Amino acid sequence: MDEPVKMKKRVDQGKLNIIAIFYKVCARDIKKQTCEFGENFW
Repeated sequence: MDEPVKMKKRVDQGKLNIIAIFYKVCARDIKKQTCEFGENFW
């Protein structure tokens, strides 16, 4: 489990951007999300 820790450190340093990929999720289900989740994607 060292990889997620290393990834988090690099994100905090501004050296890495992570993009979540969701399978079998319709765009219409995501577009209307609010709060922190929705703000990060739209």
